[in-house]
Amino acid sequence: MKVNTWKDYVEFTRTTAVYPKEKELEYLLLGIIDEIGEFKLKLIDNTSQESLIDELGDVCWYVARITDNLNMVENMLFSLDDLDEEIDDEFLTLDFALRTTDNMIMEYCRLAGNMKKFIRDGNDSKMILAKENVLHLISYIIVIAKDLDSTIKDSILLNVDKLSDRKDRGKLKGDGDNR
Repeated sequence: MKVNTWKDYVEFTRTTAVYPKEKELEYLLLGIIDEIGEFKLKLIDNTSQESLIDELGDVCWYVARITDNLNMVENMLFSLDDLDEEIDDEFLTLDFALRTTDNMIMEYCRLAGNMKKFIRDGNDSKMILAKENVLHLISYIIVIAKDLDSTIKDSILLNVDKLSDRKDRGKLKGDGDNR
């Protein structure tokens, strides 16, 4: 499958989503924080750049699934190439990457809080805020990818290759990076 836009990527993620649909939102909200945590641990452990970009792709997968679950995709027609933002390279250090990852975790916390309140109260303003939180998560991924001398597109395409291979081999379920 050719993936050029965020919408293309979301459509791809639909073909690799293996979880109970009736528990989709819960699964995605738990899964994304797990992947952000795995990324941060690899960052702290000074894991290879390719492994970090790969792990960032796993975070992208969950963000894409959440944008689909929250019906955001129709408004996300941008090209993956358009997602690259210019940031000042002088700030790109390990400390910067760790702080940015911490900011991504805080953004996730805001997303979870807004979703919790939307579920509890049915307050549409909380859903609007949750969607903004998701867009902020994408921004943090862009910054982190740049810090790794990469792009969000690289992370996404690596993720597509990895998951396509797993799908072809019947290994979408399971644990570990090397299944």
